[in-house]
Formats: sequence, structure tokens, C-alpha cells
Amino acid sequence: MSRGARRLGAAAGKAPDLMTLYLGAFEITYEPLETPAMEALPSNVKNRLDELCEMVRSDPARALVEVEPLSARFPEVLSLANWRITCMARLGREKEARELAEKLAVENPDYFFGRLTLAELCLHDLDLDRAGRVLGKIKHPCVVCPDRTVFHISEILGYFHLCTMYYILRGEFEIAENFLELLQSIDAEAPSTRELTEYFKACRSGFTSLLSAMDEIVKETGALQPAARRSKRGVASVG
Repeated sequence: MSRGARRLGAAAGKAPDLMTLYLGAFEITYEPLETPAMEALPSNVKNRLDELCEMVRSDPARALVEVEPLSARFPEVLSLANWRITCMARLGREKEARELAEKLAVENPDYFFGRLTLAELCLHDLDLDRAGRVLGKIKHPCVVCPDRTVFHISEILGYFHLCTMYYILRGEFEIAENFLELLQSIDAEAPSTRELTEYFKACRSGFTSLLSAMDEIVKETGALQPAARRSKRGVASVG
């Protein structure tokens, strides 16, 4: 196991549950995953990567002014291209951002952050079929990147966050809750985790209320046909 990485496992003497087996299939590292391309950057650029990454979150307009020429100058540094896409999306240039994200994912299928960015844009467009394919059919990060066993904490948090959102949007709350629990088991106190937890609760509550209202309509009128009924797990497939 590499320095700074940890593999989540069961406590001594206890049989592992499904969550432990799932998380135990890969290692999580908190150290930067620097690529040879990043290592080869000029020191004046390399030393500003952390600052630029934070700027993408806090001030995408300002970040884009710097990131765009850098991504053109150093196309082999995929994080710069990904930051450019993220800035564009946050500035309302979603169509252009998605086109670039599709290109980045196709040309670099093993670049995990690129897949996460594309999946997020697909979910924003409610393109759930494409989002599911991008995220490896929503199974496991090692399915998305089969040659990897070590993932950065931000990659895993992003993956579980998007998987939770995917199943919330599909109305499949039991599966969404499973991924949310995985996310909470790693970093329950992260602001994004807390916000997603509240969003999940609100969506499930609203969906349950809708089902109850539909049931009342059915009891009163008998007008709703079986093919249009929804299960508590989500929207029923048709055809």
C-alpha cells in the first residue's frame, strides 16, 4: 500500500459487510496524484496549480482567463483542460463545456476527473442514459478505471456524489441511499455531503407525498392505469 493511502476494511474479528467489501476493493489516498506531465511543468506554473484549482471554485471568470491559455500551451496536462471546462460550465457556457468534456473523455477514457465532469454536465442536462454510461454503469470506480486501485479522496467523493444524484434523479431512492451512505462513511462532515443528504431527504419526502396523493386519486376515481403506476423505488419502466 502506498504512503498516504488507506484501504477501508472490517474491524478485526468481524465479518465484512457489503459496504466494507465494496470500499475494500480500492485504496484512498490524500496525497496529490501528480502525473509526469504535471511534474514536467515549468516551476512558475506548477507552483500555482493549487491556487488555480481553488480559483476555479471561487472565481471561475478570473480562473478561465489564466487556465484557457495554459490548457492550450500544455494540452498533456489534463487537469488544466478539465478546469477550463468547469469554468465554462459555471459561467453559463454549458453547451460548449459539454462538447469539450465529451472530447476530453473520449480521448482520455482513463482520466477519472474528466469523466466526473462530463457526468455532472449530463446530469445537469437530465441526460441520465449518457451519465450512467460515463460513470461505468454506476457500479464501482474500478469499473470506470480498471487499471487503477488507488484513487484520490476527491475522486471518490465526487464519484459517490454523482452516483447518488444519478439515482435521485431516476427516482430510485433505495440505491441512492446506498451511495449516500458510502459517501457519508468517508466524509460525513463535508459541506457537499451534508447538502446532498438534505437534498436526498427532500426529494424522497416529496416523492413519497406524490405517491400518496396518486394513491388517493386511484382510490377515489380508479382512473390511473397500472402501466402508469410508480413503485416506491422509482419510475416504472415502460416497454
